[in-house]
Amino acid sequence: MSLRPQAARALLVALSLAALAVAGTGCLGGGPAALRPPHCTPPAAGARVPAEAAAGPIAVDYLKALADHRYDHAQDYAHACTAAQQHSLDQLWLWLDSMPTQAIKVADPRIASAEDGVTVEATLYAKFGPKPYSAWVALGPKTLRLTQARSSWRVRADVSVVHRSDLAAYGVSWLHHPYFINGQRATVVYATPADVTAAQQILDTAESVIPGLVARYGGGKAGLRPVIFLVDQKAQGERLAHVDLGKVRTPAGFQYSSFAYVDVPAWRALPEVGQDSMIAHELTHVVTRPMLDLAPHSLLEGIAMYEESNYLAEHGSGFSLDEVAAYYYHHAFPSMRIWELRGFDWGLPNARSINVAYEDALAMTRVIMDEHGGVPALARLGAAFRRYGGPLRFTPAQVDHAFRAALGVPFATVVAEAHAYTYRTLGITG
Repeated sequence: MSLRPQAARALLVALSLAALAVAGTGCLGGGPAALRPPHCTPPAAGARVPAEAAAGPIAVDYLKALADHRYDHAQDYAHACTAAQQHSLDQLWLWLDSMPTQAIKVADPRIASAEDGVTVEATLYAKFGPKPYSAWVALGPKTLRLTQARSSWRVRADVSVVHRSDLAAYGVSWLHHPYFINGQRATVVYATPADVTAAQQILDTAESVIPGLVARYGGGKAGLRPVIFLVDQKAQGERLAHVDLGKVRTPAGFQYSSFAYVDVPAWRALPEVGQDSMIAHELTHVVTRPMLDLAPHSLLEGIAMYEESNYLAEHGSGFSLDEVAAYYYHHAFPSMRIWELRGFDWGLPNARSINVAYEDALAMTRVIMDEHGGVPALARLGAAFRRYGGPLRFTPAQVDHAFRAALGVPFATVVAEAHAYTYRTLGITG
């Protein structure tokens, strides 16, 4: 785990707070209050006031220095005047110091006038490591308060507000104290020490499957080092990802953008092989995202189910197609209508319908992979759908045209082949 010793951090914070307390109350108490240090004394009447625009670069450089673990350099830009201000800056430092950041970006600084100074709000992004580094991870928004110190601005306090009641707070800023475990090919982020055992198991699974996934599908920058966030409930995952998953079901895992999220209580309820295969499923989403971006939801879930079912088969388990087989047999599955859709869980109203759509996605993708050219065929199909620009719903003509262009056969042919494959798998004849 790439973290600095906690004891050293705690000692430094204690010393900084103690020193500030002594400076503010006199030596060891009992004496008169000390004079305010020069950098905290209000400017004299008529003194030149620095331009508000000059506060932005100072705040940005301060945040970059902290995130780069250059604490001494950060002090060139900040000086607290009260114990409360110093505590807020120490907490910001500890939060950033806990992260194995390898690159930092501070974006979109916004300056606003405030009583006796200004505030600067900016959004932080980081890459985690060691190499290969992760994609950019949103650490979230931070707001600093600055006031004049002689002829310049100085950071006085972190006045960021994290709203935990809705989706307003996003990125790692939602986690009060994130913990990290780095492997050779993945990084796991979790919120409480109680999750360290789960984090290690998930990291071990990720380390075992990522090389094969990247070799098969590429994966882009996100696939080089996937970042997996462990959350205690779906709502926390939604805040981290800044997305609404809907109310139909609570998945044990989901992928959004370049990252995977694991709902630890739901994950723990699975058998061990199911826990590990679910990680393979979500990491397949991360790795195949560049290839299948803007494709129908069935194609995205189909390849993830394909990899998950392969993982289960390799570990002595399997994935049943019983439910979708019954729908196929009675001509009750609306294949075209489902494959037109791009929304999460197809926008279906109940968990059983969602599970049947997952099984159909697996059967269709198995046929595409096994009978129509493997990964290159999958990539062609993703590209064919991407040409339509990502509508929320494709038309039947667009779905059929994409299959013809990528695979050389109409959509109905692949549907029939998926039905036949499902019947063969289950030993259904007639």
